[in-house]
Amino acid sequence: MEGFNNVPLNILWRYEFQNILATAIKAKQITQEQALNVWQRVFDILIDNECEPSAGKVLDLVAKYGITAYDGQFIALAMEMGIPCVTEDRELHEKFPGVVISIDEFLKAESVHAVREREIRYRRRRI
Repeated sequence: MEGFNNVPLNILWRYEFQNILATAIKAKQITQEQALNVWQRVFDILIDNECEPSAGKVLDLVAKYGITAYDGQFIALAMEMGIPCVTEDRELHEKFPGVVISIDEFLKAESVHAVREREIRYRRRRI
């Protein structure tokens, strides 16, 4: 989890992550105690990197574009940080073409948004 240091996260990560844990509990993949342990470990790492967009910006987007406050959180945060919002939500693609990109767009080789490892050349070992 060290890779998440200094990565700003919207507070909504909490609900999404708890939903993942809840789904795992229901599927009997983990126990409630294990889920709580994982939650606490992740929460302790990520809490210092949380940020929220301004409520005014979120409500402005809701009023102007008729989107949910939930979606407004992500769009406002992307706008305030100057980064794309990666989603497959068609409505958001139509309403925010300069802000929203698809997963495919994010992963394209020429995309400026994709994160890639640098190429490593391995030397062959002589036998």
